Amino acid sequence: SRCGAPGAAPLAGALAAASMAPMPPFEPPALLKRLAASASAVTGGSRDGAKRALSQLAVAAAVGGLAGGAAYAGMVAYESGMRLYEEQDTLPASGALTLADWEALEAGGDERAALRAAAYRGLAQPARARAWPILLGVAPPRASAAAAGTLEKRQAELYRELLVTRQVQVKSGDDSRATTEARIIRLDAARTRDGARAAALGLSEEAYGERIDTDAEEAAHHSAFSARVERVLTAYAASDAETGYCQGMSDLLSPFLAALPDDEAGALACFRALMCSPPAPPAARDGFATNGAGMRAMLGRLNEILARLDPHLHRALLAKGACPECLFAFRMALVHLRRELSLEGTCRLWECVWAHDRLSALDAQERADSGSPAPRADRSPEELDATTAPESLFVYVLAAVIVWRRGELLDAEGSDEVVRLFGDASRRERDAVLPQLPGLGALLKRAKRLQQRMLAPTAEEDRGDSSDSDNDMCYSG
Repeated sequence: SRCGAPGAAPLAGALAAASMAPMPPFEPPALLKRLAASASAVTGGSRDGAKRALSQLAVAAAVGGLAGGAAYAGMVAYESGMRLYEEQDTLPASGALTLADWEALEAGGDERAALRAAAYRGLAQPARARAWPILLGVAPPRASAAAAGTLEKRQAELYRELLVTRQVQVKSGDDSRATTEARIIRLDAARTRDGARAAALGLSEEAYGERIDTDAEEAAHHSAFSARVERVLTAYAASDAETGYCQGMSDLLSPFLAALPDDEAGALACFRALMCSPPAPPAARDGFATNGAGMRAMLGRLNEILARLDPHLHRALLAKGACPECLFAFRMALVHLRRELSLEGTCRLWECVWAHDRLSALDAQERADSGSPAPRADRSPEELDATTAPESLFVYVLAAVIVWRRGELLDAEGSDEVVRLFGDASRRERDAVLPQLPGLGALLKRAKRLQQRMLAPTAEEDRGDSSDSDNDMCYSG
């Protein structure tokens, strides 16, 4: 929704939204603190935001009297209640597709039904080893046992060959790049935490890192996990002569080792698919290109989305020097929000995005076969044709993350403060009062709405009419 003129949201609706928000139980003081934090985020998250809200309240009261002031206060309360609701709008584990669910959908022969279910519900952990290779195009759907066995054997052979190749390169001493990459991979592998183990112990990954330092059993487990990370990253670096290994790739690998815990070769195959040939562009590997072209393209697209769908926020970010480069989103884009989310949250987000993108790819292929025009995404007709590859939902997820913190961004004093808002990856774990992200369900809904608006802009947007975005309150994708 968008905040419009004062009076657009009655106080009764605000209180109803707040009361319906599925929040964990709070003691009264904690609940008041949470409501105050949400109202603060809606109005900017700072003293300036509060001043602006008070001045707007005064204007509303002056223009509309008591009714106008009450209506404006109701609008703020409504947005605060909706924010609380979205913080708790997750994808519950109880609703995820089980392995039996996935196999039943596969057996039914309706690929779209399986993809739709995965896109909206995500997958339970036991289903990922079967479903992720299909979502990423590594394995065909409904493969026979013989075909699956052949694929597994081929992946294992390639994995061994890549490890041997890199071992020879390092030992010979003739390949300085291989030697340097081996050293960096070893260091990064040692710093990578086993998020699945941390979750099993009821710890955050940050807290699990501290546990490793004091618990001999966990230290031994971490050593074995780091060795797995090192092997798979070494094989990947050997397979990619152009880009090789770059710091940050270890963050992208850890969910694959959790999803396929007993299959390093399969984890490598899926990881390579994410890096080089995901269901929809851009490929994760593009962000690590030495010339920076891939990351500039992704952040440039993010800038286009913000400029079209939230021009008021975009103008503010331009004035602060944060746009058009959007460097504040660099880390989120590079590691696909891995540092902002828990391991399970990352897995659920990625698989929902992959399933959505694969559905879009199927639609694009049908249009190509029929000669129907592709949907526009604010591009000229010359840039689009029936064979245009669909754009990944992930870039819209990034946009949704940014818009979620719109009030704070409007209040930020310069680009440095904008960068700091997104720079502390552990803030969400430490701060239960003002989360950095909405719940995963709300985040995906916001991203899909943004993508739909970009593909099918309204008549007002075609005329360039963005007056309803030019307010200082919250914009919900």
